Amino acid sequence: MAKAYNQSGNLQKFGSWEFGAMTDVSKLVGIPNTFAVNIHSHTWQNDKFANADGSGAVTNKEGGQVVLIRNVQR
Repeated sequence: MAKAYNQSGNLQKFGSWEFGAMTDVSKLVGIPNTFAVNIHSHTWQNDKFANADGSGAVTNKEGGQVVLIRNVQR
């Protein structure tokens, strides 16, 4: 797993990955108490991730994930 998600070689116990947003998507997906979470995987780097937004303004080449979490109690 380290080979797949730590191409930078900078994976540390804390701070290497973080979440950037947690948004209620219950109405969008039709499942109550469901949230989407954006994961910033700072060590998951690959040239195929470069210019992901198409703007050419950012040189970042980090991968990321959006995960759904269900049954989040309010």
